Amino acid sequence: MPDKYKHSRQIPPKDKNPFSSAMKKNGQGTDRELWAAFQRGDEEAYMGLYVQYVHHLYEYGMFRYRDKAFVEDVIHDFYLHLWRSRERLSEVSAIFPYLLKAFRRFLYASAKKQSQDVNLSDTMVVTGAGGSTEHPADTAQVRDKRFHAVQRALPQLHDKQQEIIHFKFYEGLSYAEIGDIMGLDAKAVYNLMFQALKQLRKYMGLLWFGIFMAP
Repeated sequence: MPDKYKHSRQIPPKDKNPFSSAMKKNGQGTDRELWAAFQRGDEEAYMGLYVQYVHHLYEYGMFRYRDKAFVEDVIHDFYLHLWRSRERLSEVSAIFPYLLKAFRRFLYASAKKQSQDVNLSDTMVVTGAGGSTEHPADTAQVRDKRFHAVQRALPQLHDKQQEIIHFKFYEGLSYAEIGDIMGLDAKAVYNLMFQALKQLRKYMGLLWFGIFMAP
């Protein structure tokens, strides 16, 4: 764990990665280069991995288990495990899907040890891939109505449907990346997404088009 946070399991403030400029200067501009530097024991690269991705992992952890202390503990232990096993890890060309897949397994294993029940969040915010679902012409009232419609609809989906919606529309992952993380083939991923969106459309009615069908 980076020195600044190693005595605390609290997630640091969400901010722009302060190590990005230094990493580019040192030739660590791509995921492959950053990962290789991390595996060589470069603490700056490790800090980059931590600051850049910890909030994504935290939000996924809170999506699955609404227990802040538990999720923070698991993230702390996960990054320690990552550092200690770095030399044994395989080469990585896309860091975030790799970390999310590894963290998902680590999270489930930790939950099983502590007998934590999966508790899908009813406060998950669905956005477009890598961006917001808001449109310039939207009023605050319309956005609020959409938000509450999503919140009411999501608990109607089963676990894997909620998870695939999170990966696709919140994290902006590709179908191939989602399949790799969830251990599903392409056909199963598409079928799962189709069923999830079909259910959301059923529960959300016309508000569906303002969230998932907008350009």
